[in-house]
Amino acid sequence: MEGWICLNRSILDHWLWKDEPFDKARAWIDLLLLANHEDRKIAYKGEVITCERGTVNRSYSFLANRWKWDRKTVRNFMKLLESDGMVTTKVTTHRTTVTLVNYGKYQIQG
Repeated sequence: MEGWICLNRSILDHWLWKDEPFDKARAWIDLLLLANHEDRKIAYKGEVITCERGTVNRSYSFLANRWKWDRKTVRNFMKLLESDGMVTTKVTTHRTTVTLVNYGKYQIQG
């Protein structure tokens, strides 16, 4: 099956989206929705960092709380996505960056 659907980020506020805990499919779509849709700069812990298009700058703790999973389940899910070439992750003591490898593929090119 091929083709597009448009999914507005406002779905994050819908009661159906708030069903817990998330399954893997909804967690993946949530990452797509959380991803930066353009490069932007933010101040973080006394430094300016660039959040690139297609990245999610959220900690595993944040995602665990959001998805109602434990951190180990989040870590294992990220490893699964990495093994399939869907994401890369960069984890430091101060932040986590998840890069959606083919982010542009999921977007309408304008």
